[in-house]
Amino acid sequence: MAALASSWIRGVTPSHGVLATHRSITDDRAFRHDDDFPLTLVFGMSNSRYTQPWYFGVSHSMALVQIFRHQDAIRFSQSPSGGGRGNPAWDFQFLIPDYRVGQRYQFVMRTAYLPYETPKQLESETERHRQILGH
Repeated sequence: MAALASSWIRGVTPSHGVLATHRSITDDRAFRHDDDFPLTLVFGMSNSRYTQPWYFGVSHSMALVQIFRHQDAIRFSQSPSGGGRGNPAWDFQFLIPDYRVGQRYQFVMRTAYLPYETPKQLESETERHRQILGH
């Protein structure tokens, strides 16, 4: 799930790579797609966009929370089977337009693995970390 204002986007894709990637509301970057590039998640854009750069996935009553900075322009992707048969995958993309070889690029991320009760509970338990990253 990805945060959108005061509501949540429930990211359940029909299949691997289809409507899988959520961009922020300010991310209109377009990347050339080489026909030989095999990863469908990168170009399978969702119809939804997020306002806050953090999200979580739930499996076996545990939540994996990933929190990023706005300026890193991270894209979130999920797959119902990316972790293997019956196992979801919660991925992210850090893409650099007009990159230069030898140039240093970086992003900042915090991750939490917490017992899951509700989205509100995760918001509360990660608030300090989100504030530190500029949310």
